Amino acid sequence: MLPMGAAAQETVTIKYSNWFPGNYFALTDVIEPWFAEIEKVTEGRVKVDILPKVVGTPASQFDVVRDGLADAGWFTTGFTPGRFPVAEFADLPLTSDRASIHAPVYDRIYREYLEDFNVYDGVHVLTTFPLSASHFFVKGKVINKAEDIAGLKLRAPSSNVIEIVKLLDGVPITKTPAEAYEMLSTGVIDGQVTLPSTLVGFNQADLTDSAYMVPGGLTGPVSMIIVNSNTWAKISEADRAAIMAISADKVAAKFGAEWEAQDLDAIKVLKADYNYSVVTASSEDVEHMRTLFAPIEEDWLKRAKEKGYEKPEELLEAYRAALIEEAKK
Repeated sequence: MLPMGAAAQETVTIKYSNWFPGNYFALTDVIEPWFAEIEKVTEGRVKVDILPKVVGTPASQFDVVRDGLADAGWFTTGFTPGRFPVAEFADLPLTSDRASIHAPVYDRIYREYLEDFNVYDGVHVLTTFPLSASHFFVKGKVINKAEDIAGLKLRAPSSNVIEIVKLLDGVPITKTPAEAYEMLSTGVIDGQVTLPSTLVGFNQADLTDSAYMVPGGLTGPVSMIIVNSNTWAKISEADRAAIMAISADKVAAKFGAEWEAQDLDAIKVLKADYNYSVVTASSEDVEHMRTLFAPIEEDWLKRAKEKGYEKPEELLEAYRAALIEEAKK
C-alpha cells in the first residue's frame, strides 16, 4: 500500500555530483548504503544516481546544486570562506574532537535554530555535520608547540582556520583537499590544517611528515549533503518524510562515527607506514591557544549578527550544552 500522497508520484531520480575517490570510506561505507536505503523506504519512487564524475568543482557544489546543474551534492562551507558565516559555529576552535558526538548534535541544532532562518537558499539540507577535528600536518619540521607554526604556509579550509593560522603568525592558503595535493607536492605550501583520514584517503600521506594534534580540535569543518529545492519539491510529502526519517541527525551520526574511527586508524597508518612524528599539544599550550583564539568567537558572533541572526549567543550556548549532554550517553 502506498503512503498517502505518494500514489500519483512518478519515479524521481536524483543525480548526485560526486567528487570523492571511488574507494573513499565516506562514499562506500555511508553514502552508498544511505542512498540505497532512500530507495528502499520510498519503495523505489526516489532513486539516487551517483554520477561518475563531479559536476563543476568541489568548491562550487552549492551553486551547482542550487542552479540545478546536478540534483544533489556534497558541500563544505569552508570551501567558500565567509559565505555562510551563521552556520560556521562548529568551526570554532577547541569545540570537540569527538566526531561521533559532534556530528549528530550539529544537525539537531541546525534544524532547531537555523533551518527556518534559510541559511542555504535554493537547496534542502538532507544532513549537515562537522567532520572530525582538524590538526596541523607539515613537511620537514616537527611542531612541538603552537609558536612553531609561525612563518609556515598552510592550507586553511575555512574562515576560522584562516584566523587560527594568522593568530599563530602563519600564512593561510585557501584551497580544497584536491588542490592541496599539487601545492604540497611542489613545495608551494608547508602543510595544511586537515583531518588525518584526508591525508590517507586523498593520497597525501607522503606529502607531509609530522603532525601536531590539538586536543579539542582546531576546527570541525561543516559539511552537508544538499538537494535542489525544485527536485525536492517533486517528491511527495510522504516520501520526503520517509527520507528525512533516515537522514538528518541519524545519518550525521553515522558519518561522525565513521570519520572518528577512520581518523584513529589513519594516525596509526601515518606512524607505521610513513614514519610520521606525532606530537600532542600540552594542556598548557591548549590553554594558550584558547586565549589566543578568543577573538575568533567574538568575530563569529559579530558576523552572525551582521547576517541578521539576532541571538547567536543563545545558539552557541545551546550547542555547547547539547555536546555535553550527548557525551554523557
